[in-house]
Amino acid sequence: MLSGWSQNDPLDLAIRNIIINSILSAENKQIGAGIICAYLLINRHNIDETAKRRDTLKHRAEVADIDNTLRYFLGSGLIYNLMQQIVRAGGLSASWNFDFTHTNSFIVQTYLTKEILGEIHPLFSEREKISRLDSPLIIAIDGVIESLGEIDHILQDLASEKCNAVICATGIVPDVVTTLSENWLASKLSVVPFTVREWKVTSIRENASKEDALETCQELNIKCVSAELGETLRSASLDDFIKHDHILFSRQGMALPNSRGTSQHVEIRVPKRMASLIGVISDRCKVAQKACTGVTKSGTCNSSLIETITNKNENIRPHVSHSAELVGVRAATSCRRLMDNIGSIVLRV
Repeated sequence: MLSGWSQNDPLDLAIRNIIINSILSAENKQIGAGIICAYLLINRHNIDETAKRRDTLKHRAEVADIDNTLRYFLGSGLIYNLMQQIVRAGGLSASWNFDFTHTNSFIVQTYLTKEILGEIHPLFSEREKISRLDSPLIIAIDGVIESLGEIDHILQDLASEKCNAVICATGIVPDVVTTLSENWLASKLSVVPFTVREWKVTSIRENASKEDALETCQELNIKCVSAELGETLRSASLDDFIKHDHILFSRQGMALPNSRGTSQHVEIRVPKRMASLIGVISDRCKVAQKACTGVTKSGTCNSSLIETITNKNENIRPHVSHSAELVGVRAATSCRRLMDNIGSIVLRV
């Protein structure tokens, strides 16, 4: 309906944009809120004020609610079956990584990880989107890398060995990052600069200390160069560092598989024949994950609203979270208020 509106008339265009922005902003805030907002803009529905203050413990989600949510967002096809495997593997609260397999079926693997909080240096990550590195050497220092000369001999050895590596430090000067980026693009070096924010993940966020660095590296079987021990990168060689099976990068840091880890990671391998669809598959799975997480945290949408939508649209029975309902209601209320007051807005032609 909105696509058919004239975009030449300023008033029509203003109302159209208000409606679209209301629906999209609601959906961005909470998965499933967009459909609630859209429905309430089309149909009048009296919101039960007591439902907004309901006790979450009395409306806890059941296993069937998760299954119904998956069916609502994914249908009953291939991706629905894949998400069932991911949920059973504990994937609702885990980080994910998508890769390929040469078999004809999906493979879902889960394992525990320990994390070092930080990020791939921004100057590097702007051009390179890296989520996983296989068989890397991890070169860690509990301080700052201040010049390329400190690690030049190590980089030359890495280039000759054609070995993947990650350099972990609390600070890395831009010259080093730029050099690594240029060599990565030229396929001469596969070295990722990782800036450490906190070596140890704790409930109280404090600045990382040298003790944290040494203790964390010891737990993760990483060689850490420490000035406290009289060590420097200039005197270190490639043989001093340890190669790991693989490491994973997320928005919050770097994760390494560890049997005593506190975080969980799920690896999803997609058949190679579906390589052109991996973007769609990962997007649908991640949307479903967020929708199910919302249901587990706040329970399902109020039954009165669901029944009302179902009665008007027999083929649609929403299964969204209560928090999505609240966001959708607020968005629809705000949108209606804006449209009611549109006459008070001076539009410039």
